Amino acid sequence: MVKIKRLNSFGAILTVIIIGVFLTFLTISASLQSQTRIQNVDAIYKKAKALYLAESCAEDVMIRSENSQTIPQTLILPIGNCSVVFNDHPVFKVIEVTASLDGYTSRIEISMTLPPGQEGNNGNGNNGNGNGNGKFGVLYWHQIE
Repeated sequence: MVKIKRLNSFGAILTVIIIGVFLTFLTISASLQSQTRIQNVDAIYKKAKALYLAESCAEDVMIRSENSQTIPQTLILPIGNCSVVFNDHPVFKVIEVTASLDGYTSRIEISMTLPPGQEGNNGNGNNGNGNGNGKFGVLYWHQIE
């Protein structure tokens, strides 16, 4: 009977060790998944900040276009910088705004129509008849990346 008690106590100790190892691996796995989730949330937050910066620059471009102000190729805002590219077409303008922030880049493309008689307007307050007070209309606005 003494041998049976030793086997039972050995089995109990082995069971406790196996459960302890299992719980340790479970705890480590859970903490690694939490860390990965936190990193993903941080990446999503930074991507959103880059998109908001691009949208702010795009709105600034549209306001400057309506007010016939000069639009520089690089816009400097308090939260970051954006680059602006104009693609001229006879009746509408395609404006691409690119913003980079915290290693993430966001690009927005806007297509704007010109009112009748303003076909010569290049978006920089300079049109064919010299008054530069045409209003732009947005055809589409979408995020490229």
